[in-house]
Amino acid sequence: MNVQSEKAYYDKDVRDALRNSTAETVIWGEDLYNGSIVVYANSLKSLIGDKETYKSFVDAELVFFNFNSVNFIKHTSIKWDEQNKTAFLSEGNFNGCWKHLKNSVRVGMRIHSEETGEKKNCSPLDIVDLYALKTDTRRVFVKDDKIAYKSAEVPKEVILLMGKKQSILDNPKNRFFYSKAGGFYHIKDCESVKTLPPEVFTGSYEIPEGFEPCFKCVRRIYIRIACDPYVKQIPVIDRMLKQNDISKSRLEKYVFSYGLRFHLGKDGALVVEGKEDKWIIKGFDDEEFSLWHNNYVKTGPKERCIVSGFHDQKVTGKELSKLFEYIHNYSFDKHLAAEERAAAVERKTEVEIPVINETKPKESIVKRVIRFVKKLIRKGD
Repeated sequence: MNVQSEKAYYDKDVRDALRNSTAETVIWGEDLYNGSIVVYANSLKSLIGDKETYKSFVDAELVFFNFNSVNFIKHTSIKWDEQNKTAFLSEGNFNGCWKHLKNSVRVGMRIHSEETGEKKNCSPLDIVDLYALKTDTRRVFVKDDKIAYKSAEVPKEVILLMGKKQSILDNPKNRFFYSKAGGFYHIKDCESVKTLPPEVFTGSYEIPEGFEPCFKCVRRIYIRIACDPYVKQIPVIDRMLKQNDISKSRLEKYVFSYGLRFHLGKDGALVVEGKEDKWIIKGFDDEEFSLWHNNYVKTGPKERCIVSGFHDQKVTGKELSKLFEYIHNYSFDKHLAAEERAAAVERKTEVEIPVINETKPKESIVKRVIRFVKKLIRKGD
């Protein structure tokens, strides 16, 4: 008996039902007869790991049917990997739709079997991949059309490795965590850390050579470096920077190229340490920032000693990024050079006093006539 294709029969109805959808494509349950469904928890980005691979996935609507409902056309949002014919379905969505989706998958399998005579993937469950939900301490399976878990017996050697991994995570000397096998490095609270196998798990204070920052936690990596050792202030400082348009790329420049370091002052202002000096940026609750510079006393023509306190640098602005640029470009040598130029201009101004030309007052016409007559008399004599 020929199996009727849902796709062929309900194509127009489905297009009408999805006319307002913003998804890039539509995947029918029966299309998955030779594909796979990966069920994941939490974040798909953390599961994939590789940024370029994740970007190759497209947003799709997965279509299936519940013929016991008046509105029998059902669909759920997924990420679709066209190259590998893989649908990525969150655990919650899987639990909500598998009861009906499996029937559509079965239709596709039967149509394929009738057309080719093959009996590959005879059960819809054959295409369900639960690897992303598995851990060393639990088994994962489908029961009553939903994901179910059961504690697994953990070998002693695995327990020891898991304890070693936790010790690495608890070590305050470690800022970054990664697999010895290579790939990305992460900070402690990155979701990907949980998926790193304990047998190759390690950590370090410095950025591991040859590794790339994890694209999911890269901003937090920059902030972690910039705020060390004030790690408890990271959420507040990150929020202050984000609210003032300090993007990930700008933050990378400030942390690695400029070497800026941040922490909070007692009054909630942002303390910034540059290559030579400390600065305070005030005004995060106002419409304009003001910049304050650490105090110092000169101990020689080109020497100084940093002392306590800060003075108003008389630099203001509405853009935090411009203040960071000012801090980066400041140096004591440049400051001295500017002072010397100003002094030279002042000395030149004092020496070059303009001379006022004295001009004789003009003679009156009568005086000029008298002087002319006197000349004539003298000539006559």
